[in-house]
Order: sequence, then structure tokens, then C-alpha cells
Amino acid sequence: MERICLICNSMVSENINCPNCEEKMTDLGRIQEFRDAYGNAEEIEENEKCIHYFQCPICKTYKKVLGDYVYM
Repeated sequence: MERICLICNSMVSENINCPNCEEKMTDLGRIQEFRDAYGNAEEIEENEKCIHYFQCPICKTYKKVLGDYVYM
């Protein structure tokens, strides 16, 4: 069985609103892809969850969102 992130694989829809202006935030991808385009092979997690960065298109605020893993 393989462990996959629900957010990475579009199995859930994350509707995250900006804490500053309430605009819908955009998923920028996993934290390792955000930091380094060649870092997607790294495994960076927090509390056994996949870390995604979201950004507000209006005020440019960032927010970290933890995605759940499932085994398939």
C-alpha cells in the first residue's frame, strides 16, 4: 500500500479563506516544492501530515495547511 496526500491528489477540496481579508486562498503546493523546485522528492511533514502553502491572491498572506494521508 502506498501513502498519499488527499490534497496533493485532489481527493479533497480545500476552501481556505484568508485570515486577513476573507478572500479564497490559492494552493501553492507542498512546502518542499514552494521552497525548492527540485525538492519535491524530499519528505517534509508535520505530525504525519503533508504540509501545503496557501496564498491569498489579494493581500498575499501565506497560510500553512496540513493535508491528511491515506493508504491506497
